[in-house]
Amino acid sequence: MAFRSGDRVVYPGYGAGTIVDVGDQVFAGTTTRYYTLRMVADEGKFMVPVEQAEALRLRPVAATKSILRVIKARARQLSWDYKERQAGISQLLASSDARQMSRGVRDLAWYAGTRPLTGRDIQLYEELQTLLASELSLAQDIGLDEAREQLAETLAVITEKSELRAEREALKAQD
Repeated sequence: MAFRSGDRVVYPGYGAGTIVDVGDQVFAGTTTRYYTLRMVADEGKFMVPVEQAEALRLRPVAATKSILRVIKARARQLSWDYKERQAGISQLLASSDARQMSRGVRDLAWYAGTRPLTGRDIQLYEELQTLLASELSLAQDIGLDEAREQLAETLAVITEKSELRAEREALKAQD
């Protein structure tokens, strides 16, 4: 897929950004065409070779509705085994697919309401939130902080629901 200056894209592993330039650069006598991206989350710039954009899975920003719909859907139970759980979440992150990452952040929010997260769980959870917030920011043309807050509010509802469910199950177990 060819992108143009001004397009909003996601660079897997780095988050969402806007293409600010499409131009040629000469390195060691070889001319290569690059997309120059201005990233949302770290305010840095990346240069991505146009011919490698597809292989690097550069993609357009997903629609806000798509992301929030998945997050608000019923959570799936994550494995109690931390290695298995973290491997699954890492795979979702590596996919760079907005729907997959939305599932991961939703399921971790639910899990956090029922069990404590490990240090690595917290890292994965924060990474998912940062990547999704940057995408929401561009999709809605809002600031990153506002997108983070929107995401945090949505996830807080999920965590509260899982905490309530865990309390009900604990009460039933006592009876």
